[in-house]
Amino acid sequence: ILLSVEMEDVEMTEAATQPSDYVLSRVLTGHKGEVKSVASTSQGMILSGGRDEIVRMWIGRGGDYSEHNALPQQPKGAIVYSIAYYETDEGWKIFVGRKDGAIAVYGSGSGNDPIITLKHHSSVVSCLHVDSVKGKLVSGSWDNHIIIWPIEEFTPGNEIIAALMCEGHTMSVWAVQSLNRKDEFHFLSASADQSIRLWHNDSCIKQFKGHSDVVRSLVLLDSCHFVSASNDGCLALWNVEETTPLSVEKAPHDEFIYSLARVGSDTLVTVGEGGFVVIWRVSETRGKGSITQQQMMQTPVASLWSVVALKNKDVAIAGSDGRIFILTRDESRVAPVDIREHLDAELSARIAALLQQQQEKESETVTIKVGHR
Repeated sequence: ILLSVEMEDVEMTEAATQPSDYVLSRVLTGHKGEVKSVASTSQGMILSGGRDEIVRMWIGRGGDYSEHNALPQQPKGAIVYSIAYYETDEGWKIFVGRKDGAIAVYGSGSGNDPIITLKHHSSVVSCLHVDSVKGKLVSGSWDNHIIIWPIEEFTPGNEIIAALMCEGHTMSVWAVQSLNRKDEFHFLSASADQSIRLWHNDSCIKQFKGHSDVVRSLVLLDSCHFVSASNDGCLALWNVEETTPLSVEKAPHDEFIYSLARVGSDTLVTVGEGGFVVIWRVSETRGKGSITQQQMMQTPVASLWSVVALKNKDVAIAGSDGRIFILTRDESRVAPVDIREHLDAELSARIAALLQQQQEKESETVTIKVGHR
């Protein structure tokens, strides 16, 4: 897709795409507004939600996807900002973070109505993370707070839940990620205050500084190493024992990075403003480690809000135009030529329109300057 940029020669060409590069697989349509969040399940299902206030569930078969179910949010105005999925032998749960500060909890066998709705945040629930080892849900919000929830207490009618409120960030919380340790519960948080914090339960025990703008996303590499992505257009590789990054890599574009996903053991995917997708490789983390760019693509949308790795190592990406883009490295799942050519034409038209707008703006600026002489 979509005009692929090779890191070696920085040429925009589809013909130069290598077999190991990501290419377009499918485009999912169904949302009536921008898609804010995508999540995946162990069975390969995609969960998506956004401005149309509906969580859609997509089932994949042989590379094709169809909408299986939809969960409308109530009351009106409950835009979906974040989604998380949890599964045990007893069944599954879907957590939906909303604009109104609520988290709607759905479960297997409960139909399309929430088992319970959690209303402890006072603003947008911008991120959700499940620690399946500890059985905890962690939520972050524009109210600057983080809440740790015991999932086992999410039962119908339960109005008293032993949740922990975590305070410390001075601006919106954009990402949370547990360390998946078997001992005490530790997790990371990222914020618009440009910091990353390490928590032991509800106590902040360390702060990490290395970004110059909002920190938007976190992924764990192992129990000691993680990567962060920021509006400053950089990825940073960290060791939890050190408060400064091991390495920092600037994206090959000048746009915000909104979301980061890990695919397999050594691949990262970032998405963000301008419709850019960048594929990165993480080196062995023993010692210093490093992050290197492998591939860049651009999609014909203004923003890509969220990315998630799927069971088959494809990735699903949430678009601001209501579409979900599936990328693959598997030749058997590559989109038909006509679909790829259509999106390439869309992108070319979008780039041309943006260039024209820029030229018109520059022309207006010159006219104003001349008029004041």
